[in-house]
Amino acid sequence: MLASIVSTTGKVLRGTQDTLIAMHRSMSSQATLAGKTGRNEVAGEGDRSVPDLAPGTDESTDLARHGSTGGMIVCFYNSMLRRTAEDDDEGTSNRKVPSAPLTTTALSGDQKERELVSAALISRMLLKLGLLQSKISDPVNGPRQVASMGRRDTDATDAVPLEPVSAFPTSRKVYPLATNFNEKEANELGDANFCSTKGLPLSHFLELVELWGGKNALEGLTTADVCSKFLQPMTKETGLSLCAQYYIQKVALPDGTPLVQDANWFVSHAWSYKFLDVMGALTHFIVAQNLDPASTIFWFDIFSSSEHNDGTSRDFSWFSDTFMKAIEKIGNAVMILQPWDNPIPLTRVWCIFELYSASVTSCNFQVAMMPEDESNFIDKLLNNVEWFYEILTNVRCEKGQAFKASDREQILKLVAETVGYNKLDQLVFSTISKWVCSSLEQQVCLGSDSKLEAMGALGSFHSLQGNFDLAEPILVQLLETKKESLGENHPSTISSMDSLALLLDSAGRYQEAEPLFMQSYKMRTDLLGENHYETLTSMNNLGLMYIHQAKYDDAEAVLVKCVDAKIKNFGNDDGGTMASLSNLAAAYVYNGKNQEAIEIYRQLLETQTQTFGESNPKVIITMQNLASAYQNLEDYETAGKLYQQCYDTYVHVFGETHPDTLMAQSLLAVTFGDQGNFEKSKKLLYDCLNKRQQTLGSLHPATLSTLSHLGLLFVNMSKPEEALPIYSQCLEGREKALGMLHPDTIDAVYSLAKVNNDLGSEDAESLYLTNLERRRQVYGNLNKSTLDAMHYLGALYFQSSRLDAAEPLFDECFHGMSQVLGETDPETLTVMRNLALVYVKLEKLESAETLYLDCIGKEAQGLGELDPSTISTLLNYAEVLKAQGKVKEAQDIYAEHLDRLAKTCGTLHLDWVQAAFNLASVYLDQEQYELAERLYLQCLEAQKELFGELDDATVDTTHELGVLYRRQGRLQEAQEMYKICVEALKSTVGVSDPMTISTLYVLACLYDSGEKNCEAKLAYSECLEAQKVTLGPHHEDTLQTMYSLSQVYFKEADYQAAEPLYRAIWEGRKALYSELDPRSLLSMNDLATLLFQQNKYADAENLFSECLAMKQKVLGPSNKETLSTMQNLAVTYQREEKLSQAEGILVQVISLQMESLGAEHPDTVQTQEKLKVLKRATTD
Repeated sequence: MLASIVSTTGKVLRGTQDTLIAMHRSMSSQATLAGKTGRNEVAGEGDRSVPDLAPGTDESTDLARHGSTGGMIVCFYNSMLRRTAEDDDEGTSNRKVPSAPLTTTALSGDQKERELVSAALISRMLLKLGLLQSKISDPVNGPRQVASMGRRDTDATDAVPLEPVSAFPTSRKVYPLATNFNEKEANELGDANFCSTKGLPLSHFLELVELWGGKNALEGLTTADVCSKFLQPMTKETGLSLCAQYYIQKVALPDGTPLVQDANWFVSHAWSYKFLDVMGALTHFIVAQNLDPASTIFWFDIFSSSEHNDGTSRDFSWFSDTFMKAIEKIGNAVMILQPWDNPIPLTRVWCIFELYSASVTSCNFQVAMMPEDESNFIDKLLNNVEWFYEILTNVRCEKGQAFKASDREQILKLVAETVGYNKLDQLVFSTISKWVCSSLEQQVCLGSDSKLEAMGALGSFHSLQGNFDLAEPILVQLLETKKESLGENHPSTISSMDSLALLLDSAGRYQEAEPLFMQSYKMRTDLLGENHYETLTSMNNLGLMYIHQAKYDDAEAVLVKCVDAKIKNFGNDDGGTMASLSNLAAAYVYNGKNQEAIEIYRQLLETQTQTFGESNPKVIITMQNLASAYQNLEDYETAGKLYQQCYDTYVHVFGETHPDTLMAQSLLAVTFGDQGNFEKSKKLLYDCLNKRQQTLGSLHPATLSTLSHLGLLFVNMSKPEEALPIYSQCLEGREKALGMLHPDTIDAVYSLAKVNNDLGSEDAESLYLTNLERRRQVYGNLNKSTLDAMHYLGALYFQSSRLDAAEPLFDECFHGMSQVLGETDPETLTVMRNLALVYVKLEKLESAETLYLDCIGKEAQGLGELDPSTISTLLNYAEVLKAQGKVKEAQDIYAEHLDRLAKTCGTLHLDWVQAAFNLASVYLDQEQYELAERLYLQCLEAQKELFGELDDATVDTTHELGVLYRRQGRLQEAQEMYKICVEALKSTVGVSDPMTISTLYVLACLYDSGEKNCEAKLAYSECLEAQKVTLGPHHEDTLQTMYSLSQVYFKEADYQAAEPLYRAIWEGRKALYSELDPRSLLSMNDLATLLFQQNKYADAENLFSECLAMKQKVLGPSNKETLSTMQNLAVTYQREEKLSQAEGILVQVISLQMESLGAEHPDTVQTQEKLKVLKRATTD
């Protein structure tokens, strides 16, 4: 057998896979691979980028703080209290309160007065809690000095009193309610177990602080401490909540407004918090949200729920029903987050339950922090925007703890069975993200000195979240502003240029990103030098750009240089160095250097995990890239586990629709397909496609990449008809989005061509031609991708038997591969073998022989003599020699082929058995029976051990041994072999199978030849019955077997048994052919002969006479068969003693023979002798 056409790589082009760019603490982007690069997958995924840090941080940096507006998260706390610019002689922090909030609307006189009073009240609150220690601007009375609320060496009674905003706290004066008192509510509140939704305004919380001794008295006390020390004694007599006690006592504000009102904010907190911190966070929250402290009513459990109730009367169903309905009625919830880098509430199961309740009831959920915590939070983001997501990765609601294990179990079960942990986590993430964006937007609108910094931060933050449409106009405006104010060559301007380029790259707009990347690199090289950190950052990004353009060799060269420079100047542990190392590993993967890539990724993963933790985004990116390398090595199990871990983390941190999550989902889906789990892969890919279409758009490279994956999945499922419209849509989209000559687009052309070819469509040829033409145009004739395209088109021509068209393509491809890859490269040798095969089909056997011989030498050199490809080429070479009649040379090559197989796989291997069978058959044809028998017997023993006695291969070898013995005249051994074959075939395929029937017939013939008439008759009869069933009674094979059986009876002189067979044969041939057909006339003559043998002369005479007439008519009077029948008729006349008729017939025969054969012909002489004998008998 000759080798069939195979692909150059033996792999399938899989279309563009997902690629992610993520930033370390510099602009040095880190690429995330997409999977099998051996399947020509190039970058094309929705990417993510994070800009640089300011120098001087503990990690790698890229920009000075003043130049970090190219995408840094800056201050995201920008309320009226954050930024300062005051001259404080006492050295206090420079903070001031703006005179007006960010946005205002027209107010009536009463409204305006209330707003001013509220602002003044908030200022006093902040001062009382020690949150402000400076001159403030009183909206009513103007600037005035306020005493510091720092700790003093005084008793609690020496605390500076608040100017009263209500009469109750200090005088305990009770004002009667006007008309708003509700007796029914009062009665309900009188039950300590009643779930009330009543609350108090924040202003009263601050009054209680003053009542209990002020800041000095409460310093360091937790909420639990305050409850036991102050609150419980106040409510001990009634045993009610403070709110219930106030309501029943009809406590009111001076204007008669009820002090206790329906709450509109639910407070979620941890009892281990410092009480004053909680007050500070709530006060700050009111300021940030621009809320009225008098009308903002908080449900705070320490005040709204009885602290004398031990809770034993409330089972969990009470909390999951009554308590949840109360939260729904309140409508808003605020969670106090503290400490800022690891908030306690997210580790407490009851806080999680409150968060859950807010989620399932669609409650508005917000976050509050102490100003100092918020400031620290923001400052950290100023240094590293990715840190925001590092915080989120630590939020795991399912890890929440509780004092009572049963509470934890029931709450987590409720969450898991309903909304789910991820959704709860994402609720927190979403809320904080909105908070960040709102603060940055406020900072930009204020127009402060940090406006540009805030713009860059806001743009980069939107980009980080995948909101490219929101990020782009901000970053474009920022770049233009810096060009005008700082100049094009300013470092900060260049950083903004890089940020915009990364955004465009993330959005899949590679052609727009390229000139910005190139310009940034050139400007930094000229301005800062080749080895400056920022220059190396641009070099890294340039390498990523080459990866996206599928210029993997260029990418590898740039990134090797970048890594070397970073290691030399900044060390291995620098964040930017690690990012560039990761990108270099990506280039290695795309260039097929998977082991080198795995080594880098493993080292990076270990270092990053130790440094950042296992859920850090940097760690997940590296893990994903490592999975891609394993996938490329077809270690799908390892790749799948890693991809699953990455996907789960992304879902947890970003949610299900974030670009990074969808990228991970796509890769996981592809891995499921590689593992053969097609249905799961299809479900994930369709889900990913829908989400990408909704979030990124139909023409985003990542969306089109998902289409490509989906098309490939259907191809692997052997459903090319379903893959066809998907690949068509993918190609159309890529041509629109990326252009005709983008690598992804060209790959889509190939994919569509292949599926059309699989469906037998004529469109395949034009697409393969387009694929080749575009690759010639983009890469040139000597590019590996172009040479592959030649091979594919040549294979198409070969398959359609257009060998004249295939030959020049294979020839060009072969010589191109020899130059690009080398003469001994495996892919070059594959093309070489296929070219030789084309020569064989074109009957250019001498060219094929030369090429195969050359190929064997190069394979031995490049692959080794015992490589499977080398051994396979030996077989093809032997076949070509045999086809040219060079049997002796072929025989030697067959023997060499067999010997190498014995060395590589042993004599109990299928390949060796097949080769041994082939060589034995050559020996048999050459009548080298001894060599043939020895190989057949070895082959037979191996087959019995490998496959069993009933296997087809075993039966075939047994049959060939039977043929061998038959040719040698060893009938007994031949009969035994055929008998074994027949029994095996009967048990495997049945007696009616054509192979069984033909083998049974040969066995019968062997019995017949060996004079074993009894066995022969049984075998012929069994064969005959099977043929009647399978072929019909009038089939020529059936009639032939019938004739063979009749001959056995004829030999035994059992004419009575033979006669019905003779008649059936004659009737069958008349039905099969015609009455005058020579074969029918032959059977007619045979039947007449049988009748003659039975002394039925009259019947024989009639049949001979009738047969003679027909033969004379059909064959002619001088035909040998006609003359034979005339002689048979003459003999019959003689037996009937009709001597004159017999003599007349013989005279006619002699006359015809002399005319057709001549007087001296043996047949003529013989007939003359018969006539003489007949005349003597007549005379006698």
